Parts: sequence; structure tokens; C-alpha cells
Amino acid sequence: MLLETALLKFLSQSVAVGALVGSGPDARIYPVVLPQTPTLPTLTYQRVGSVRDRAMRGPTGTSFARVQFDAWAPATDAGGGYAAAKGLADAVRRAVDGYAGAMGDATVGTLFVQLVEVENDRDGYEPAVKLFRAGFDMAVWWTEGTA
Repeated sequence: MLLETALLKFLSQSVAVGALVGSGPDARIYPVVLPQTPTLPTLTYQRVGSVRDRAMRGPTGTSFARVQFDAWAPATDAGGGYAAAKGLADAVRRAVDGYAGAMGDATVGTLFVQLVEVENDRDGYEPAVKLFRAGFDMAVWWTEGTA
């Protein structure tokens, strides 16, 4: 199974994240780019690098990936957009940082996550679309084909 599929399933079941972007299959969590007219706040994610461990006899089944998450919220006259983006990014961080265990389920498959570590917090503003962005990179170590 894909790591991204497991992360999406995991986050869409988080109560704190779900309170901000919806839950289950209707969660506003998108791969790589935002939809043309998104309901905000929302999340995007993308894998920015990965390594699959190998030994002399071939793959060990252990993998590492860096996944970038960005929380998006509209700029408002009252200035609440920045706080909304930061709040959503914080909810995601709290849901995953330090997590180890099974991720996924019977419908999407399961993998065993050895560790999730949040790194590289960042903020931004996209003036062309008037959106605040708050994000981070997530380092994930997992074992493929088990759990």
C-alpha cells in the first residue's frame, strides 16, 4: 500500500483534524495541489523524497519518506486566516508527531509505521490567491508488506 494512502486514512479519522477539514472520504485533504475553488481551510500533501532500505540480498522492506504538508486558509480583513492555517497545521502535527504503530485499515491496506517525526515548520502567504499557508515536513519510517 502507499504511504500517502495510509496517512490520508489516518488523518481523516483524527477528531481534531476532522473538526477543521471534515472526516472520512469527505475530508478536504488533497494530493499536491488545491482544487480550483477549495472549501477552506484545507490541507495538501506531497512526497518530496524517499529511500527504500536494501541489504546484500535485496530489499529489507523498511522505507523512509519525507512528506510535505501544507494547511491553507483564506486571508481575512480581521487577520484570522493566518491563525486558522497555523491551527490546522498544529492539529495535523499533534495527530502524527511521534506516532508508531499500524496505519491504514482493511479497505486500503495496512502498513507498520516505526516512527513519524515532524520537521521544518514554515509559514507563507500566496498573494495571487490571498491564502495563508502553514506547513511542515514529516519524516516517516515504515515497514512495507507487514502489520
